Amino acid sequence: KKNKKKMTEEEKKTETELDNNNNKDVQNNNNNAIVTLSPINSNSLSHKVDNIIKSCHGEMISTTANVAAAIWIAYKKARGESAVNWVGFYLIRQFAEPLTEENSILYLGPFNGQPAVARILFSRGVCGACVRTRKTQLVKDVHTFPDHIACDTRSQSEIVIPIFKNSENKTFENLVGLLDMDCPNLNGFDEVDQKLLEEICEKLGNSIKWPKLPLVDPPTAAELNVDQGK
Repeated sequence: KKNKKKMTEEEKKTETELDNNNNKDVQNNNNNAIVTLSPINSNSLSHKVDNIIKSCHGEMISTTANVAAAIWIAYKKARGESAVNWVGFYLIRQFAEPLTEENSILYLGPFNGQPAVARILFSRGVCGACVRTRKTQLVKDVHTFPDHIACDTRSQSEIVIPIFKNSENKTFENLVGLLDMDCPNLNGFDEVDQKLLEEICEKLGNSIKWPKLPLVDPPTAAELNVDQGK
């Protein structure tokens, strides 16, 4: 009888462990759920971008401002109000000569959404990673990204695309800015979005008449302290 009781307790223990593992699996599956996103009307959006570039004569500020608005509207029309909560541009700005990564910083450009961080060092956040790698950053959960900088505290996912004034030569010298988009939902962007947005950024890079902008103030001691984790 003692052996029988012992076996029963072990069986109960095993059953409890299995239940706990199953609950963990369900939770993990929910966190990593495959989200099917409503398609963006890419043809319509691309056509609007073409018209914006033409009507703005390739001028940087008016073109990027109108493109940010067009993307904002297109995503909300396709996926609802929670499709995006921030869409905008960051521009490469020098604070010293010559043009190098060490002498430059990201500066806020035209955008739609909440007021955002005005200056970002290349060593920080998703935007900084985009500059350093010269590649699109598709982040499906910003809480898993080290040193994420939120343009809006509601942001859960983000995509950042580099813009080169010569799309065939993707060097820092040709990097002029970034398109940054946030979503208040996890998994808010996918590889289809990435392809569409990269095509738009390539058009902007090759079509805008990117001016030589005046120097800006160098990073402050406070900015550098944050960068160094102080």
